[in-house]
Amino acid sequence: MSGLKPSKQPKTIKAGYCQFCRKDMRAMKRGLSRKYCSEDCSTRARSAPTKTVSTLKRKPDAYSGAFFSWLILELIRAGTDQILNGVGEKELSELYDIFRFCNAANGYNPDSRQFEKCHIASVNGGDVLGLLHPKNIVVASADLNRKHGVNHFNSAGVFIPRSDVVKNIPPNITRAQAIKRILNKIGEEVVLRVIKQKKIQPSQREKYIAFILNRSDDHTETQLIEMGNKELAEIDADVRERQVSNYRYRTSGYSEEYVAVHEAIRFGFVGFLEFSNKLDWLDGHVMQTMWSYNNHDLSEELEYFRDSFSKLAFDAFHGSDNWQTPLAALSVELDALQRKVMEEEAQSRVVESFIPLPVVGANTIPLPVKTFAFDPEECPF
Repeated sequence: MSGLKPSKQPKTIKAGYCQFCRKDMRAMKRGLSRKYCSEDCSTRARSAPTKTVSTLKRKPDAYSGAFFSWLILELIRAGTDQILNGVGEKELSELYDIFRFCNAANGYNPDSRQFEKCHIASVNGGDVLGLLHPKNIVVASADLNRKHGVNHFNSAGVFIPRSDVVKNIPPNITRAQAIKRILNKIGEEVVLRVIKQKKIQPSQREKYIAFILNRSDDHTETQLIEMGNKELAEIDADVRERQVSNYRYRTSGYSEEYVAVHEAIRFGFVGFLEFSNKLDWLDGHVMQTMWSYNNHDLSEELEYFRDSFSKLAFDAFHGSDNWQTPLAALSVELDALQRKVMEEEAQSRVVESFIPLPVVGANTIPLPVKTFAFDPEECPF
Protein backbone atom coordinates (compact mmCIF):
# COMPACT_ATOMS: atom_id res chain seq x y z
CA MET A 1 0.00 0.00 0.00
CA SER A 2 2.99 2.33 0.43
CA GLY A 3 3.28 2.88 -3.32
CA LEU A 4 -0.34 3.97 -3.77
CA LYS A 5 -1.06 7.53 -4.80
CA PRO A 6 -4.36 9.37 -5.07
CA SER A 7 -5.93 9.48 -8.50
CA LYS A 8 -5.10 12.57 -10.58
CA GLN A 9 -8.38 12.34 -12.45
CA PRO A 10 -10.79 15.06 -11.27
CA LYS A 11 -13.94 13.10 -12.08
CA THR A 12 -15.91 11.48 -9.29
CA ILE A 13 -15.19 7.79 -8.74
CA LYS A 14 -18.25 5.55 -8.91
CA ALA A 15 -19.67 3.84 -5.84
CA GLY A 16 -18.13 0.45 -5.17
CA TYR A 17 -14.59 1.63 -5.89
CA CYS A 18 -12.04 2.90 -3.36
CA GLN A 19 -11.96 6.69 -3.48
CA PHE A 20 -8.19 6.64 -2.92
CA CYS A 21 -6.66 3.68 -4.76
CA ARG A 22 -9.70 2.94 -6.99
CA LYS A 23 -9.73 -0.76 -6.04
CA ASP A 24 -12.92 -2.60 -6.98
CA MET A 25 -14.83 -3.21 -3.74
CA ARG A 26 -18.07 -4.54 -5.26
CA ALA A 27 -17.24 -8.14 -4.19
CA MET A 28 -16.53 -7.02 -0.63
CA LYS A 29 -19.11 -7.05 2.14
CA ARG A 30 -20.82 -3.68 2.34
CA GLY A 31 -18.60 -2.60 -0.55
CA LEU A 32 -21.15 -0.27 -2.08
CA SER A 33 -21.60 1.71 1.13
CA ARG A 34 -17.90 2.22 1.81
CA LYS A 35 -15.63 4.95 0.42
CA TYR A 36 -12.27 3.28 1.07
CA CYS A 37 -11.11 -0.32 0.84
CA SER A 38 -8.99 -0.13 4.02
CA GLU A 39 -8.13 2.02 7.01
CA ASP A 40 -4.77 2.78 5.38
CA CYS A 41 -6.48 4.29 2.30
CA SER A 42 -8.85 6.22 4.55
CA THR A 43 -5.93 7.70 6.54
CA ARG A 44 -3.94 8.55 3.43
CA ALA A 45 -6.96 10.23 1.81
CA ARG A 46 -7.53 12.46 4.84
CA SER A 47 -3.87 13.51 5.00
CA ALA A 48 -3.44 14.02 1.24
CA PRO A 49 -3.61 17.67 0.04
CA THR A 50 -6.94 18.50 -1.51
CA LYS A 51 -6.65 18.89 -5.24
CA THR A 52 -8.70 21.84 -6.45
CA VAL A 53 -8.87 23.33 -9.89
CA SER A 54 -7.18 26.73 -9.87
CA THR A 55 -9.36 29.73 -10.71
CA LEU A 56 -6.88 30.66 -13.40
CA LYS A 57 -7.36 27.27 -15.07
CA ARG A 58 -11.13 27.53 -15.43
CA LYS A 59 -12.61 28.91 -18.62
CA PRO A 60 -14.08 32.25 -17.50
CA ASP A 61 -17.58 33.32 -18.41
CA ALA A 62 -16.00 36.65 -19.35
CA TYR A 63 -14.98 35.18 -22.72
CA SER A 64 -18.63 35.33 -23.76
CA GLY A 65 -18.99 38.93 -22.56
CA ALA A 66 -19.21 42.23 -24.39
CA PHE A 67 -15.64 43.27 -23.61
CA PHE A 68 -14.17 40.25 -25.39
CA SER A 69 -16.72 40.69 -28.18
CA TRP A 70 -15.26 44.15 -28.72
CA LEU A 71 -11.71 42.77 -28.76
CA ILE A 72 -12.73 40.12 -31.30
CA LEU A 73 -14.48 42.64 -33.56
CA GLU A 74 -11.38 44.84 -33.56
CA LEU A 75 -9.24 41.80 -34.30
CA ILE A 76 -11.39 40.89 -37.31
CA ARG A 77 -11.62 44.50 -38.41
CA ALA A 78 -7.84 44.84 -38.53
CA GLY A 79 -7.34 41.35 -39.98
CA THR A 80 -4.29 40.80 -37.77
CA ASP A 81 -3.44 40.14 -34.15
CA GLN A 82 -0.72 42.79 -34.44
CA ILE A 83 -3.26 45.35 -33.18
CA LEU A 84 -2.54 43.86 -29.74
CA ASN A 85 1.18 44.68 -29.95
CA GLY A 86 2.35 46.19 -26.68
CA VAL A 87 -0.74 45.15 -24.72
CA GLY A 88 0.12 43.70 -21.33
CA GLU A 89 -1.69 43.47 -18.02
CA LYS A 90 -1.75 47.24 -17.42
CA GLU A 91 -2.88 48.06 -20.96
CA LEU A 92 -5.61 45.40 -21.01
CA SER A 93 -6.91 46.66 -17.67
CA GLU A 94 -7.01 50.23 -19.04
CA LEU A 95 -8.82 49.04 -22.17
CA TYR A 96 -11.49 47.52 -19.95
CA ASP A 97 -11.81 50.81 -18.05
CA ILE A 98 -12.26 52.64 -21.36
CA PHE A 99 -14.87 50.09 -22.43
CA ARG A 100 -16.79 50.57 -19.17
CA PHE A 101 -16.60 54.37 -19.38
CA CYS A 102 -18.01 54.35 -22.91
CA ASN A 103 -20.94 52.21 -21.72
CA ALA A 104 -21.54 54.60 -18.84
CA ALA A 105 -21.38 57.61 -21.19
CA ASN A 106 -24.16 55.99 -23.24
CA GLY A 107 -26.23 55.43 -20.10
CA TYR A 108 -25.61 51.64 -20.21
CA ASN A 109 -28.18 51.65 -23.00
CA PRO A 110 -27.28 49.24 -25.84
CA ASP A 111 -29.52 51.23 -28.18
CA SER A 112 -27.53 54.44 -27.62
CA ARG A 113 -24.71 55.26 -30.04
CA GLN A 114 -23.96 58.81 -28.90
CA PHE A 115 -20.39 57.99 -27.89
CA GLU A 116 -17.90 55.61 -29.45
CA LYS A 117 -14.48 54.15 -28.72
CA CYS A 118 -12.56 56.05 -31.39
CA HIS A 119 -9.12 55.24 -32.74
CA ILE A 120 -6.63 58.10 -32.80
CA ALA A 121 -4.51 56.41 -35.45
CA SER A 122 -7.09 54.70 -37.62
CA VAL A 123 -7.32 50.98 -38.28
CA ASN A 124 -8.39 51.50 -41.89
CA GLY A 125 -6.83 53.91 -44.35
CA GLY A 126 -3.54 55.74 -44.38
CA ASP A 127 0.00 54.43 -44.16
CA VAL A 128 -0.28 53.14 -40.59
CA LEU A 129 -2.37 50.63 -38.67
CA GLY A 130 -3.73 52.00 -35.40
CA LEU A 131 -3.38 49.55 -32.53
CA LEU A 132 -5.90 48.52 -29.89
CA HIS A 133 -4.02 50.33 -27.16
CA PRO A 134 -5.29 52.68 -24.41
CA LYS A 135 -3.11 55.49 -25.79
CA ASN A 136 -4.78 55.05 -29.17
CA ILE A 137 -8.41 54.83 -28.00
CA VAL A 138 -10.48 57.81 -26.92
CA VAL A 139 -14.17 57.93 -25.98
CA ALA A 140 -15.78 60.73 -27.97
CA SER A 141 -18.91 61.80 -29.80
CA ALA A 142 -19.89 59.53 -32.68
CA ASP A 143 -20.71 62.60 -34.83
CA LEU A 144 -17.24 64.06 -34.30
CA ASN A 145 -15.69 60.69 -35.11
CA ARG A 146 -17.61 60.47 -38.40
CA LYS A 147 -16.64 64.00 -39.43
CA HIS A 148 -13.01 63.53 -38.44
CA GLY A 149 -12.45 60.48 -40.62
CA VAL A 150 -9.07 58.69 -40.55
CA ASN A 151 -6.92 61.80 -39.98
CA HIS A 152 -4.40 62.01 -37.16
CA PHE A 153 -1.61 64.52 -36.73
CA ASN A 154 2.02 64.64 -35.59
CA SER A 155 2.28 60.87 -35.12
CA ALA A 156 -0.40 60.87 -32.42
CA GLY A 157 -1.64 57.56 -31.08
CA VAL A 158 0.01 54.14 -31.21
CA PHE A 159 0.48 52.43 -34.57
CA ILE A 160 2.71 50.35 -36.81
CA PRO A 161 3.55 50.97 -40.48
CA ARG A 162 1.02 49.34 -42.74
CA SER A 163 3.89 47.84 -44.71
CA ASP A 164 4.73 45.71 -41.63
CA VAL A 165 1.20 44.33 -41.25
CA VAL A 166 0.77 40.57 -41.62
CA LYS A 167 -2.83 39.56 -42.25
CA ASN A 168 -3.42 36.47 -40.12
CA ILE A 169 -7.04 36.81 -38.94
CA PRO A 170 -9.65 35.58 -41.46
CA PRO A 171 -13.03 37.37 -41.44
CA ASN A 172 -14.84 34.08 -40.76
CA ILE A 173 -12.80 33.18 -37.66
CA THR A 174 -14.87 31.58 -34.90
CA ARG A 175 -15.18 33.09 -31.46
CA ALA A 176 -13.25 30.24 -29.86
CA GLN A 177 -10.42 30.65 -32.36
CA ALA A 178 -10.33 34.41 -31.85
CA ILE A 179 -10.19 34.02 -28.06
CA LYS A 180 -7.29 31.61 -28.47
CA ARG A 181 -5.42 34.11 -30.64
CA ILE A 182 -5.95 36.83 -28.02
CA LEU A 183 -4.70 34.56 -25.24
CA ASN A 184 -1.66 33.55 -27.27
CA LYS A 185 -0.85 37.16 -28.13
CA ILE A 186 -1.27 38.73 -24.68
CA GLY A 187 -0.67 35.67 -22.52
CA GLU A 188 -3.35 33.53 -20.91
CA GLU A 189 -2.15 34.13 -17.36
CA VAL A 190 -2.16 37.90 -17.97
CA VAL A 191 -5.69 37.85 -19.37
CA LEU A 192 -7.00 35.71 -16.53
CA ARG A 193 -5.45 37.99 -13.91
CA VAL A 194 -7.18 41.01 -15.44
CA ILE A 195 -10.49 39.12 -15.54
CA LYS A 196 -10.10 38.33 -11.86
CA GLN A 197 -8.97 41.83 -10.84
CA LYS A 198 -11.69 43.64 -12.80
CA LYS A 199 -14.35 40.97 -12.12
CA ILE A 200 -15.28 40.85 -15.80
CA GLN A 201 -18.55 39.03 -16.41
CA PRO A 202 -21.11 38.86 -19.23
CA SER A 203 -23.81 41.50 -19.09
CA GLN A 204 -27.46 40.65 -18.49
CA ARG A 205 -28.10 41.23 -22.19
CA GLU A 206 -25.49 38.63 -23.16
CA LYS A 207 -26.91 36.17 -20.65
CA TYR A 208 -30.33 36.59 -22.28
CA ILE A 209 -28.90 35.90 -25.76
CA ALA A 210 -26.88 32.87 -24.63
CA PHE A 211 -29.86 31.30 -22.82
CA ILE A 212 -32.28 31.89 -25.72
CA LEU A 213 -29.89 30.41 -28.28
CA ASN A 214 -29.31 27.39 -26.04
CA ARG A 215 -32.99 26.68 -25.41
CA SER A 216 -34.77 27.86 -28.54
CA ASP A 217 -34.34 27.71 -32.32
CA ASP A 218 -36.84 30.48 -33.07
CA HIS A 219 -34.22 33.23 -33.41
CA THR A 220 -30.74 33.50 -34.86
CA GLU A 221 -27.87 35.14 -33.01
CA THR A 222 -27.88 38.03 -35.50
CA GLN A 223 -31.57 38.69 -34.85
CA LEU A 224 -31.09 38.64 -31.09
CA ILE A 225 -28.11 41.01 -31.20
CA GLU A 226 -30.21 43.58 -33.08
CA MET A 227 -32.98 43.46 -30.45
CA GLY A 228 -33.32 45.78 -27.49
CA ASN A 229 -33.00 44.63 -23.89
CA LYS A 230 -36.73 44.82 -23.22
CA GLU A 231 -37.52 42.55 -26.17
CA LEU A 232 -34.79 40.10 -25.13
CA ALA A 233 -36.19 40.02 -21.59
CA GLU A 234 -39.65 39.17 -22.96
CA ILE A 235 -38.30 36.33 -25.13
CA ASP A 236 -36.22 35.03 -22.24
CA ALA A 237 -39.28 35.02 -20.00
CA ASP A 238 -41.32 33.25 -22.69
CA VAL A 239 -38.67 30.54 -23.07
CA ARG A 240 -38.55 30.08 -19.31
CA GLU A 241 -42.38 30.20 -19.20
CA ARG A 242 -42.44 32.82 -16.51
CA GLN A 243 -43.46 36.42 -16.11
CA VAL A 244 -41.12 38.95 -17.67
CA SER A 245 -38.87 40.83 -15.27
CA ASN A 246 -38.43 44.56 -15.62
CA TYR A 247 -34.98 45.20 -17.04
CA ARG A 248 -33.91 48.73 -16.21
CA TYR A 249 -30.95 50.72 -17.37
CA ARG A 250 -30.01 54.33 -16.98
CA THR A 251 -31.61 56.21 -19.89
CA SER A 252 -29.42 59.32 -19.68
CA GLY A 253 -25.67 59.14 -20.12
CA TYR A 254 -22.94 61.77 -19.83
CA SER A 255 -22.68 65.10 -21.63
CA GLU A 256 -20.13 65.64 -24.40
CA GLU A 257 -18.31 68.12 -22.19
CA TYR A 258 -18.03 65.65 -19.30
CA VAL A 259 -16.71 62.91 -21.60
CA ALA A 260 -14.22 65.32 -23.18
CA VAL A 261 -12.94 66.47 -19.77
CA HIS A 262 -12.62 62.87 -18.55
CA GLU A 263 -10.51 61.93 -21.58
CA ALA A 264 -8.53 65.18 -21.41
CA ILE A 265 -7.50 64.31 -17.86
CA ARG A 266 -6.53 60.80 -18.97
CA PHE A 267 -4.37 62.19 -21.78
CA GLY A 268 -2.92 65.00 -19.63
CA PHE A 269 -4.53 68.08 -21.27
CA VAL A 270 -4.99 70.22 -18.15
CA GLY A 271 -6.08 73.34 -20.07
CA PHE A 272 -9.42 71.76 -20.95
CA LEU A 273 -10.15 71.08 -17.29
CA GLU A 274 -9.60 74.75 -16.36
CA PHE A 275 -11.89 75.92 -19.16
CA SER A 276 -14.56 73.40 -18.16
CA ASN A 277 -14.46 74.63 -14.56
CA LYS A 278 -15.15 78.19 -15.73
CA LEU A 279 -17.98 77.00 -17.97
CA ASP A 280 -19.57 74.96 -15.20
CA TRP A 281 -19.40 77.90 -12.78
CA LEU A 282 -21.11 80.20 -15.29
CA ASP A 283 -23.74 77.60 -16.14
CA GLY A 284 -24.52 77.06 -12.46
CA HIS A 285 -24.72 80.78 -11.72
CA VAL A 286 -27.04 81.43 -14.67
CA MET A 287 -29.31 78.61 -13.51
CA GLN A 288 -29.53 80.10 -10.02
CA THR A 289 -29.83 83.80 -10.82
CA MET A 290 -30.25 85.08 -14.35
CA TRP A 291 -33.05 82.77 -15.39
CA SER A 292 -34.95 83.40 -12.17
CA TYR A 293 -35.17 87.08 -13.22
CA ASN A 294 -36.44 86.17 -16.69
CA ASN A 295 -33.49 87.94 -18.29
CA HIS A 296 -32.33 87.00 -21.78
CA ASP A 297 -31.59 83.33 -22.28
CA LEU A 298 -27.89 82.43 -22.40
CA SER A 299 -28.41 78.80 -23.38
CA GLU A 300 -27.30 79.41 -26.98
CA GLU A 301 -24.05 81.06 -25.85
CA LEU A 302 -23.34 78.22 -23.43
CA GLU A 303 -24.10 75.62 -26.10
CA TYR A 304 -21.66 77.37 -28.45
CA PHE A 305 -18.91 77.15 -25.84
CA ARG A 306 -19.64 73.47 -25.13
CA ASP A 307 -19.66 72.46 -28.80
CA SER A 308 -16.43 74.36 -29.51
CA PHE A 309 -14.86 72.84 -26.40
CA SER A 310 -15.69 69.25 -27.43
CA LYS A 311 -14.39 69.74 -30.97
CA LEU A 312 -11.10 71.29 -29.82
CA ALA A 313 -10.59 68.46 -27.32
CA PHE A 314 -11.24 65.87 -30.02
CA ASP A 315 -8.66 67.52 -32.31
CA ALA A 316 -6.14 67.66 -29.45
CA PHE A 317 -6.56 63.93 -28.80
CA HIS A 318 -5.72 63.27 -32.46
CA GLY A 319 -2.46 65.23 -32.29
CA SER A 320 -3.54 68.58 -33.72
CA ASP A 321 -1.43 71.61 -32.74
CA ASN A 322 -4.28 73.93 -33.65
CA TRP A 323 -6.18 73.80 -30.38
CA GLN A 324 -4.29 75.87 -27.83
CA THR A 325 -4.79 79.24 -29.56
CA PRO A 326 -8.53 78.66 -30.23
CA LEU A 327 -9.00 77.43 -26.65
CA ALA A 328 -7.30 80.57 -25.31
CA ALA A 329 -9.56 82.70 -27.52
CA LEU A 330 -12.61 80.83 -26.25
CA SER A 331 -11.44 81.41 -22.70
CA VAL A 332 -11.25 85.17 -23.36
CA GLU A 333 -14.80 85.11 -24.77
CA LEU A 334 -15.99 83.14 -21.76
CA ASP A 335 -14.37 85.63 -19.35
CA ALA A 336 -16.11 88.47 -21.19
CA LEU A 337 -19.46 86.67 -20.87
CA GLN A 338 -18.84 86.15 -17.15
CA ARG A 339 -18.23 89.90 -16.68
CA LYS A 340 -21.38 90.64 -18.65
CA VAL A 341 -23.41 88.31 -16.46
CA MET A 342 -22.06 89.88 -13.27
CA GLU A 343 -22.66 93.42 -14.52
CA GLU A 344 -26.27 92.65 -15.44
CA GLU A 345 -26.69 90.92 -12.10
CA ALA A 346 -25.44 94.02 -10.30
CA GLN A 347 -27.82 96.24 -12.28
CA SER A 348 -30.85 94.01 -11.70
CA ARG A 349 -30.08 93.39 -8.05
CA VAL A 350 -33.14 94.06 -5.94
CA VAL A 351 -32.75 94.49 -2.22
CA GLU A 352 -35.40 93.29 0.19
CA SER A 353 -38.47 95.48 -0.10
CA PHE A 354 -42.11 95.45 0.87
CA ILE A 355 -44.99 95.81 -1.56
CA PRO A 356 -48.18 97.00 0.15
CA LEU A 357 -51.35 95.11 -0.64
CA PRO A 358 -54.73 96.81 -0.92
CA VAL A 359 -56.00 98.18 2.41
CA VAL A 360 -58.48 95.91 4.12
CA GLY A 361 -60.20 97.97 6.74
CA ALA A 362 -57.57 99.80 8.69
CA ASN A 363 -54.86 97.16 8.17
CA THR A 364 -52.19 96.96 5.46
CA ILE A 365 -50.54 93.57 4.85
CA PRO A 366 -46.93 93.91 3.69
CA LEU A 367 -45.53 91.19 1.35
CA PRO A 368 -41.76 90.70 1.51
CA VAL A 369 -40.05 90.19 -1.85
CA LYS A 370 -36.54 88.74 -1.70
CA THR A 371 -34.09 88.20 -4.54
CA PHE A 372 -30.70 86.60 -4.85
CA ALA A 373 -27.97 89.17 -4.22
CA PHE A 374 -24.75 88.22 -6.02
CA ASP A 375 -21.33 89.40 -4.90
CA PRO A 376 -18.95 89.67 -7.90
CA GLU A 377 -16.02 88.89 -5.62
CA GLU A 378 -17.31 85.34 -5.11
CA CYS A 379 -16.37 84.42 -8.69
CA PRO A 380 -13.27 82.20 -8.35
CA PHE A 381 -12.01 82.89 -11.88
